[in-house]
Amino acid sequence: MASVYPEDNQPVDVFRPSPSVVDGPHQNPLISAGPSPSSLDDKTIKIVGGSLESPLMEIQEKSDPLHLSDQSLSKSLQDLNLSPVLPPQGLETNIKTNSPIPDNDVEIIPLHDDPGCPIVTLRSVLVGVFLSALGASVTQLFYFKPVHMQIKLPFLQIAAFIIGRSCELIPGPQWWNPGAFSLKETGFAALMAAAAGVATVPAEMIAVYELYFGQVIDFGVALGILVGAQLLAYGWAGLLQPILIYPSRAVYPEALPSVSLLNSLFKVGSKSDDQVQFFKKAFLAIGVYEILPTYVAPAFQAINLFCLTLPKNQLITNIFGGARPFEGMGLFSISLDWSMAGGRGPLFMPLSTQIHEILALVISIFAFFLVYSKSWHGAGLNQNFPFLSASLLTSDGKPYPYRQAINTDGTANEQFIQTAGLPFFTATFYLIQILTSVYLTSSLSHAVLNNYHLIGPLLKRMKSPEEIDPHRVVCHKYRDFPIWGFAVMVIVSFALTFGMSLASPSGISFAGLLVALIVSFLMTLAGGFISAVTGFQVRLTSGIQMLGGLMFPGRVFQNIWFTAYGAGSAMQAMSILQDLKFGQYVHLPQYIVVYSQLIGGGVGALATVIVMKAILKNERDVLISAHGNGVFSGAETAASQARAISWGIFSRRLFLFGQKYVKSNLSPKSIRIHPPNVLK
Repeated sequence: MASVYPEDNQPVDVFRPSPSVVDGPHQNPLISAGPSPSSLDDKTIKIVGGSLESPLMEIQEKSDPLHLSDQSLSKSLQDLNLSPVLPPQGLETNIKTNSPIPDNDVEIIPLHDDPGCPIVTLRSVLVGVFLSALGASVTQLFYFKPVHMQIKLPFLQIAAFIIGRSCELIPGPQWWNPGAFSLKETGFAALMAAAAGVATVPAEMIAVYELYFGQVIDFGVALGILVGAQLLAYGWAGLLQPILIYPSRAVYPEALPSVSLLNSLFKVGSKSDDQVQFFKKAFLAIGVYEILPTYVAPAFQAINLFCLTLPKNQLITNIFGGARPFEGMGLFSISLDWSMAGGRGPLFMPLSTQIHEILALVISIFAFFLVYSKSWHGAGLNQNFPFLSASLLTSDGKPYPYRQAINTDGTANEQFIQTAGLPFFTATFYLIQILTSVYLTSSLSHAVLNNYHLIGPLLKRMKSPEEIDPHRVVCHKYRDFPIWGFAVMVIVSFALTFGMSLASPSGISFAGLLVALIVSFLMTLAGGFISAVTGFQVRLTSGIQMLGGLMFPGRVFQNIWFTAYGAGSAMQAMSILQDLKFGQYVHLPQYIVVYSQLIGGGVGALATVIVMKAILKNERDVLISAHGNGVFSGAETAASQARAISWGIFSRRLFLFGQKYVKSNLSPKSIRIHPPNVLK
């Protein structure tokens, strides 16, 4: 195996990449080696002479495209008959493998690192804090939009790059302007902003409290709830790094475009300059254009010729409508909103993942129309129930008076329930409940059954160099964040969360909170494995709400808290794991990555609470309406509230064996094991 030694004489093992991400887990690392762009002084890589020790990799000779003279090369290096090594800002070394896939189809991320590259500077911190506040605010704003989206890391990188390069033009002392805004400064600032965006996940709980139960949570308590959930996510993600970050099999496909983009932005040459200029223009144009479908003409989000030309009819609306939440299926609609067009990551998600999603979409369309037309469980077309709705309804399709069914402490009002009867779901929402319940456990079954031969080695100490991500080997020269630090985060999170639960009408017990923390750890482990290999994000909310409702029946508020920390923290942890992998790909010291996430998370929590409180105050009537107004929508909050009440109050009345909605609560038997194996 060839050994590459940077100037600090730290050995770096170079491995051959495996064929492709779409084939699932890989025995060898996906990312191969090559020199990295940098913004500092040129350095060279010394290659120790001798024959290549590994048959897995062949470095093919190539003429120097920059025609650099290399008078200073030693005689021993010249005897190797290798091309002169390009400076860090030059082109990447081409590494050939025996892959069955053509070389131009394999993504290459450079292994070379520049330890002297500035990272934590005043300007990088300021850029990161600014983007953290912006990213968290926009993400929270989108939570109350018809389409719920989160700002992606590539967008934050472009913003950090443009703002950082602008800071270069401001003269000042060395502590302000140490030179060109570097690659690692950009990555540091972007990671800070990305961490701020995940602060919005547990904010859903606060929105449900204030919109549907009239319980206003104080600003300080709301901030403490968000910080507690974040610390728990940071702790679990950090403790699981040896399993979900360090192995070469943990690829995280969604992080690859961000790494490729960052390296492309810092290459030099006329071609690279043209790319940067294009990015600047595209960034500005997209930002200005997005005002049109978001605020000026929300109808641009979904234009359907059938709705425009056919007579107004409820059936037509159910099939082709979809500009507003719960309006219809939106078949054959055209969207002029760029955020919706690229929201599913079609250019980087593994093909197998996309095929699964398309198949699920097609099957769901037919299944929805079938159960509604057949009036499944007496809640469809014949009973005048709405086609799509997440609300609790009466037997004739009217809104169920859920507030009267709940006491002020979140417990069930038994007398009213006996009088009013049990609520109904629409046939389509009941089907969604079944599918999400099956989907959670089948995803976990898929991870175990299809990858059982990989799970064992991942849980053991990695002894072979081939099992370790080569980018992790490069980062060995840097200081890691201590393991005990992540454990302290978990302990502080538990103490802070329990304190906030006592300061608000939570109703959750010490035992319930402890179970939620254990569940979040297990979900982070299982969901993180799936995300690392396939890029698919497992949505945990419905399954965890079901578990909480069955374990702690008759308490709505306790179910909400159990879900926020059992599912919300796990979903945050999976996002944090991806950012940790990104930091490893760009060779940021681990302790700096953790610091950036802590700073960004704190800023994001503060911005999230401010924006959320403002929207809840000014748009309350719109958010609790059935369809919103095209600009704001409470669809996501309404679905969460309906699940919280149904599982918190009516779990044993509706979902146990012998009850009408028992299929939403099937035990994890074989039906949940087979669906993932439809497509290999």
